[in-house]
Amino acid sequence: MRKTIIELLEVTPTYYDEIVLHSFVDWCIGFNPTAYSLQQALLSKPIQRYFKDTYETLEEQFIKEIQEYKGLDASAKNEFYATITNQIFKSYPGALIPKYKKSKQPILNQN
Repeated sequence: MRKTIIELLEVTPTYYDEIVLHSFVDWCIGFNPTAYSLQQALLSKPIQRYFKDTYETLEEQFIKEIQEYKGLDASAKNEFYATITNQIFKSYPGALIPKYKKSKQPILNQN
């Protein structure tokens, strides 16, 4: 599906990866009030899977709906993609979050 999205949006693979990464980080920021809880959410495999599954569902919706609109330029396709995928920000993985909000200390460099 990644390749299909890249072709539809007429973007580079790197740019596509940036879009998804920024979406993930911004989405995590939205429900994590502390630096520590944000770090925990970003590292959490269950949260990553939840985001990935939800985001892929939205991308499938985009692919299905964009087929109805022929002749759109890249800018219009990108705007439509953003409209569809930004619905991720209405999604909240409540069952996966509460345990991360208890600590207030950020994880320091562990190197």
